[in-house]
Amino acid sequence: MNQPLETGYPSEILGNVYIFPEGEALRFYNISGNTISWIEIKDDFLVCTWQAHFKDDLSGSLETFLKMNIINEVGQAPVINNDMLLYSHNI
Repeated sequence: MNQPLETGYPSEILGNVYIFPEGEALRFYNISGNTISWIEIKDDFLVCTWQAHFKDDLSGSLETFLKMNIINEVGQAPVINNDMLLYSHNI
C-alpha cells in the first residue's frame, strides 16, 4: 500500500472535480488542488489506486487534466478509452 500524496491548494479557490468514464459510476478521477487521484470502488470501499501531482499548479483543473502534465506518480495509471463526464464543485 502506498502513502497518499499531500495535496496543495495553490489558489484561494477550493473545490473538487470528478471525471467519470461515460456509462460508469464505480471508478473516477478526483481532482483536488494540485492532486489527481483515480478512485475505484472495491468491496464496497473507495480505494485510491493511482495518484499524481500536476506539474503546473497555476492552470485551471480541467485544462491541467487535459494536458496530463504530471509528476510524483504513485500506483498504476488508468487507461481510459471512453468519453468522459465531468462534475465540478468549487467554493
